[in-house]
Amino acid sequence: MCNTQSTILVVDDSTLSRKKVCLGLQDSYNIIQAKNGKEALELIPKHKPQFVFCDLLMPEMDGFEFLSHVSKQFPHIPCTIITADIQKETHDECKRLGAVSILKKPAKKEKLLEAIDLMTKAYSK
Repeated sequence: MCNTQSTILVVDDSTLSRKKVCLGLQDSYNIIQAKNGKEALELIPKHKPQFVFCDLLMPEMDGFEFLSHVSKQFPHIPCTIITADIQKETHDECKRLGAVSILKKPAKKEKLLEAIDLMTKAYSK
């Protein structure tokens, strides 16, 4: 479902990874970007994103710490992790910290849209 009013925050230290996510979604959503969790937390109050896609391994504040902060400070904002780490322990920790879903890098447009649908359903209860 396309909603040009919704804003998505994409958090990744890799410019290329952020661009790949943005290319898949920019026609349907407003996209804002951050290069680490610290920068992302500063952008949330100003831009009020409805959804977040976040990497795990980043400088200054990684995805685990970012998830922990979002769960406490902005519990109404659903997050999906996009990572190359496929270990079950990593996925379990992301879920424990509040991630709605975990996608494998590089995430295709269909998977991004499925994740948005999951985040919407998870937070519309």
